[in-house]
Amino acid sequence: MDKIFFKSLKVNSLVSPIGIDNKKPFFSWVADSDGHDKKQTAYRVEVSCDADFGGLMWDSGEVLSDKVSYVEYDGKPLASTSKYFWRPR
Repeated sequence: MDKIFFKSLKVNSLVSPIGIDNKKPFFSWVADSDGHDKKQTAYRVEVSCDADFGGLMWDSGEVLSDKVSYVEYDGKPLASTSKYFWRPR
């Protein structure tokens, strides 16, 4: 099975922003594979208040779509002074 990896991770079009002023940020990424002629057919985005993803703030669930940009956050309210982690899957 080909391995899929993600690069160019962005929040509100920014790479690793220190802060954002949007209560519903949007996420973008580039999906890549070590195989040939592969394309994304679904995605899942997770946002957590910790790096282990044990404190999930939002899990989009599997979304059947090739969308890789402007995926809007739709989870619990985000605190303005907190740090969050996110990942596409």
